[in-house]
Amino acid sequence: MDENQVKELFGQLFDQFKQSLLTEVDQKNGKLAASLERQMKKEKPPEPASEDDPSKLSMKSLQQQIESLKNELAEKDKVAFTADRNSAISNVIASSNSQNKATLMKLFSIQYGDKLQKENNNWFIEENGAVKSLEDCLSNYLTSEEGKIFVPPTSNEGSGSTSSSKPVLSTNTPASLDDIYQDFASRLVG
Repeated sequence: MDENQVKELFGQLFDQFKQSLLTEVDQKNGKLAASLERQMKKEKPPEPASEDDPSKLSMKSLQQQIESLKNELAEKDKVAFTADRNSAISNVIASSNSQNKATLMKLFSIQYGDKLQKENNNWFIEENGAVKSLEDCLSNYLTSEEGKIFVPPTSNEGSGSTSSSKPVLSTNTPASLDDIYQDFASRLVG
């Protein structure tokens, strides 16, 4: 055997070994691939309909989206109405002759805010079948017992009024704490 024959023999043996090795690897890989495919089919959940593809959306999901959009729109309308109402109350209070406007705004909004209605840019309150404009309602509130504290003092009405059925203590003589308390209490009650 010469060198060429040995090379040829080794080449054939190498080719056979290579072929048998590739065949075995292919068989093992084929079995592994089939096993993995079966396992993936068992574990893979059904693919949900994509929200991007409108043709796959179900009727129920469309109804849920519509309901969600309606709720969002209603919430935005409510916020816009509340802001508009607060602006109207604020403007009426600003044009009134009252003190502590921020506190008045809060109290008036609590008492009348839910009753306010709007029609053609006019704000009104309907109470006991009578319709009052927002301005009239505020002036009525400022003349009530609750609203008097927001009216600037005059000689006989409003917060800090000096009219009283009892005499006011003189500032010339020193008063005791009891006298000051009695004077203060009589002003609150009177």
